[in-house]
Amino acid sequence: MHYVYGTHAADGNLIGRPGLFLNASAPVKPGENIYVLVNGLGTTDVPVVSGALSQTGNLSAPFPVVRIGGIPATVHSAGLLGIGTYMIQLTVPGNAPDGDLLLSATYN
Repeated sequence: MHYVYGTHAADGNLIGRPGLFLNASAPVKPGENIYVLVNGLGTTDVPVVSGALSQTGNLSAPFPVVRIGGIPATVHSAGLLGIGTYMIQLTVPGNAPDGDLLLSATYN
């Protein structure tokens, strides 16, 4: 199985079935705010500097479209967290069913 790498916004614990990360993970609940990490979203409002040790910046609107189990999630923010790594803050759809669901994110 493949899992999204992310954390629960409320406590910072990793997302996943119990025990997936040495008892430091928990499943996501409908309506919960989470952070997920992704790559390949493109340019931000701060130009990327070649060779820089750190990179940051926000993605311009509209934010990425995220679907969980085919249901649109509410995206609150999205930006470059580090070199090649973007973080999306979102709310899991309140009507998402329990269980492992496909998460997809598209941008432009």
